[in-house]
Amino acid sequence: MKKFYLTLFILLVLISVSAGEMVYFKDFANPKDVYDSLNMKRIGKVSYYGYARKVYVVDTIAFVQTDYHVLLLNVKNKNNPVFLSEIAAPEYINGFSVEGNYLYIACGLTGIGIYDVSDPSNPIFIRFYDTSGSAFNIFVKDTFAYILDGSNGLVILNISNVSNPVEVGYFNSPGWEMSILVSGNYAYIADGDSGLCIVDVSNPASPSKVASIDTPGYAYDLFVSGNYVYVADGYWGGVRIFDVTNPSNPVETGYYDTNGWALNVNVSGNYAYVADGYWGISIFDVSDKTNPVLLSNFNFVEWVEYVFKENNYLYASVSELGLMIIDVSNPSIPAQVGGYGVYGLTYNVHVVGNYAYVTNGSCGFRIIDISNKFNPYEVGSYSNVYYSNGSYIVGNYAYVTDISWGLRILNISDPENITQVGIYDTPGYPNNVVVSGNYAYIADGDSGLCIVDVSNPTSPSKVASIDTIGYTCNIFISGNYAYLALNNGLKIVDISNPSSPVVLGYYDSPGWPRGVFILGNYAYLADGSFGLRIIDITNPANPQEVGYYDTPGWSWDVCVVGNYAYIADQNTGVRVIDVTDPANPQEVGYYDTPGEARDVWADSNYVYLASGFFYILKNTLTNIEKENLKDNITKMKVNLNSFEYTLNGKTNEIVVYDIAGKQVSFEKNKNPGNYVLNTKKLKKGVYFIKLVDGKKEFNGKFIIVK
Repeated sequence: MKKFYLTLFILLVLISVSAGEMVYFKDFANPKDVYDSLNMKRIGKVSYYGYARKVYVVDTIAFVQTDYHVLLLNVKNKNNPVFLSEIAAPEYINGFSVEGNYLYIACGLTGIGIYDVSDPSNPIFIRFYDTSGSAFNIFVKDTFAYILDGSNGLVILNISNVSNPVEVGYFNSPGWEMSILVSGNYAYIADGDSGLCIVDVSNPASPSKVASIDTPGYAYDLFVSGNYVYVADGYWGGVRIFDVTNPSNPVETGYYDTNGWALNVNVSGNYAYVADGYWGISIFDVSDKTNPVLLSNFNFVEWVEYVFKENNYLYASVSELGLMIIDVSNPSIPAQVGGYGVYGLTYNVHVVGNYAYVTNGSCGFRIIDISNKFNPYEVGSYSNVYYSNGSYIVGNYAYVTDISWGLRILNISDPENITQVGIYDTPGYPNNVVVSGNYAYIADGDSGLCIVDVSNPTSPSKVASIDTIGYTCNIFISGNYAYLALNNGLKIVDISNPSSPVVLGYYDSPGWPRGVFILGNYAYLADGSFGLRIIDITNPANPQEVGYYDTPGWSWDVCVVGNYAYIADQNTGVRVIDVTDPANPQEVGYYDTPGEARDVWADSNYVYLASGFFYILKNTLTNIEKENLKDNITKMKVNLNSFEYTLNGKTNEIVVYDIAGKQVSFEKNKNPGNYVLNTKKLKKGVYFIKLVDGKKEFNGKFIIVK
């Protein structure tokens, strides 16, 4: 018989529990908003959602898909959409479908997520269903879900019981399925480089191909209207129109080669509305299927990926701008009437005093008031940039790297009225900047290190540059040395004379370093897929690796405070590494966010993370809250195969969730007393538990290893 070990992790301290030991289980947050974590607690956040990818409207509710979230907005007032709620996915969202009271999200390798959205202000998670492939898109009609499952093809689920979907059939098309729509007995698939594929799904258990017709471009999306299918055929194909009166013999009747990149099409009456990439929205008269006529084009100077027509309004997902609402009552003269911004994703964070400064790509530079860590809020922004990816703050000035325009110098003395006072166009593609004294040191991509005199912020001038023979991603200044994270390692540059920098030493790392931090005699390198590397820099001319820790994700940035290194680890959030012994670093905590963690800043009290959203976290290993624990703890006794707990109130719930959020155990309204929760039937893995005892709620996590 296999031995069974149960280890309970709580947020006050990390405890390995043996049979009979008494432990305390402390509340840390509402489980609806808790991600997998260990010894890290979220304090506050500001939402930046990334690109708007898709929009669908039901009555007055708009569902807006961004990179990792679906937003629910009330669009009854087209001039002023109102935020109702957000749903965070465990990984990148590829597509979604709404049917009745339920929202179905395609989440890649996680499969599909199912949510009850009957109350748009309070969506309820039902479950995840793990498909055997990678869920790329989904269409739901009646009691069946049609999932485009990557290399696994089309998978059909019976969802008459949403809590227990059952796979009933599958089909592999000749191409790479991008989008699907079901009409009558047929599924119409936009099949990538194989064009249009038509599948008979009258018997969901045995779908069969009835026709396939290639298109000149790449079929991204389609729309069925009457006896016609309209295909958005990418850059080379524009919009193609097919007569499918006989589904086994589709015939192309006409086409229009759009100016942009036809990604999506929606048809209403005699008009076709096309999401045409950077060419915005193209509107066509398709009353004559053999000769579609362009009526108008509405351009946002941003990437338009999806459009949805409802009554006289067109709802468009416009990259980092978000949801845009256009009045198309006169298709020849479309007019924008409202919108809801998503404001890009956070890529870089710098904290000074009561403010956090973040860069948001093409959405610019933003200032967040963090004086109340539990309720941070944006107070100002500057959006006149091409793509901002780094910043450094000195006094009343923000030095912001803009990948196409070099270094921008902003006056931030009034956060609500930020103005640009100076600009210097570097020779390369700047990624980040550090200011020391009168000089700005810029990690300038393939142009190495660029040094700019900023003693007069209104007139910055180049002092020197040095080719580092690699792509410079990041920079840290310590004393007379600049430490550069390049695509091929760490370079140390003597900048004691800024007009004549000299390369002193080099460390060839196994990965692609994105971030570097210096503390004492050590350089800490965020080395991409090779995690954290620790280098002894006592002799700058001869840096030597002394230790490393291979994180589970892709290490983008690192910040070290005391004995802890905080790693922005892309898809696995922030990792906390104990570096007390540099030769033997150990992970002691983490907080896994739904977005991609790209940058991290920390002080002795808080950790600030740019991970799509802006997060404020606490390392509970060093920041144990001083409070009266008698009012919010419950005693639990952990045994080898179970653990015991005490209930004091008659109104209670004990719920256990697995790592995907699926409920695996539920009990409620027990009489006061001592109870045992048997974990013997649970598989090995990470679990979350919620215990409600009267008006008190306790939450935490345990890991089972068999």
